Amino acid sequence: MADDPRSQSDTENLPDALSAFREERAARREQDAVAVSRAGALLSLIRPPQLSASEYRAATEEAREVLGVEPVEPFELDREELAAEFDELGAVGTAQFLRNEPQERIGTDETREGSEGVPAPPPMAQDLRKLSEPQHEAIDEAQREAATELFGAEQAALDAGRGPMRRDPAAKLIAASLLDEDPLVQVAAAAAALRVDSRNPVAEGVLDEATRHSDEIAVLSRAILASDRQDEDRVVEIEYPSGEPDPSADSTIIHGTWARHGRWWRPDGQLYQYLRDEAKVFPHLYKGPDPFKWSGYFSFRIWTNPKMDWNRQQAADSLAWWSHRRLSPQPDLIGHSYGGSLAMMATKAEKRVRGMVLLSPAVHQRCLPDSSNYERILHVTTKLDLVLLADISTPGLLRSLPNVVDRRVERKGLLGHGLSHDPRVWRESGLTDFVKDEWLPLLSART
Repeated sequence: MADDPRSQSDTENLPDALSAFREERAARREQDAVAVSRAGALLSLIRPPQLSASEYRAATEEAREVLGVEPVEPFELDREELAAEFDELGAVGTAQFLRNEPQERIGTDETREGSEGVPAPPPMAQDLRKLSEPQHEAIDEAQREAATELFGAEQAALDAGRGPMRRDPAAKLIAASLLDEDPLVQVAAAAAALRVDSRNPVAEGVLDEATRHSDEIAVLSRAILASDRQDEDRVVEIEYPSGEPDPSADSTIIHGTWARHGRWWRPDGQLYQYLRDEAKVFPHLYKGPDPFKWSGYFSFRIWTNPKMDWNRQQAADSLAWWSHRRLSPQPDLIGHSYGGSLAMMATKAEKRVRGMVLLSPAVHQRCLPDSSNYERILHVTTKLDLVLLADISTPGLLRSLPNVVDRRVERKGLLGHGLSHDPRVWRESGLTDFVKDEWLPLLSART
């Protein structure tokens, strides 16, 4: 992702949703912040039916504040209705694809690394290549009209309880955004489409195609598919390589769901070397041959109890036992994304830790830590993290716990999710100095 030029673009200052959707197409080609705002609006547009209005408002607090988006109440979108929207916008191939696909499709494990055999994508790209300039203008106009109805001043004055009345403009915005020229907006529109039709073949085709790449948009696509599959069983894989442990280790880095094959968290990786050797923030990071590695996939079986993520708790239990065997008592845990979630959940397995540095963690009720088993938590975030927005993370739950301090780093790139494990961000944002000079001194001294 570091080679993706969009991953380093400045996206700290984000326009609100209405302004972003009113932006002219010629002007927004060079404005990644506009695409981010559009994507954020689509990701938070529809309340999932399994969440109460209050729960979803808590999860979308930042999106509502930054983008001016009030979620639409759940509704079902008939596929013929969506196909008619595509016809009106000139995307005849996509409309035909939608009408010809069966209502029920056999799922594939599309979140697995290197997965093959995923469904062929719908003819979105072909439609976009064939569309004339007037048709592109019709798509832009449809987005502007729908956004005005959804996010304009008149809507803001309405009672939030009138969400179902906004069904038609929401459907129009989803259809037009699935045809957006920016792949980030397309992927976010696919997430919105799955909220109103859980097996929408156009949406799944867009996401399946996006996951085949290695850029930030692929990361978001995997997160959307993972969040969309929460009613299906998760398969957690944990590696147990052999080797002599590191007897001096008192801390470790825990990577996120799909970063097992990444390098940043390993002894030869950038963040590891920065924290241990260059900045010496955690000089005794575990360097043995058997670091804790894991991944989480979905096997498409019925998940009997969606209120408890038993398989991720199993991974957290394994982390607790690994830490007990490989680290000094009461270690420090540095976790990114769902690696941060595992760190929190390890405390439920009665693992006592000294401090936790949670880098862009996924925060849900089922993964909150046991406050009696940690001293302090540092919660590092960026503005409008699209991966966590897709995951319906609720950071306010963590902030309500004792001895939790927030630290925000400046936003760059499309997602805002991987910045917290970038050494440059630690250095330039002052996070390194804060951890060394203000946060670590508050923890119990090492003996």
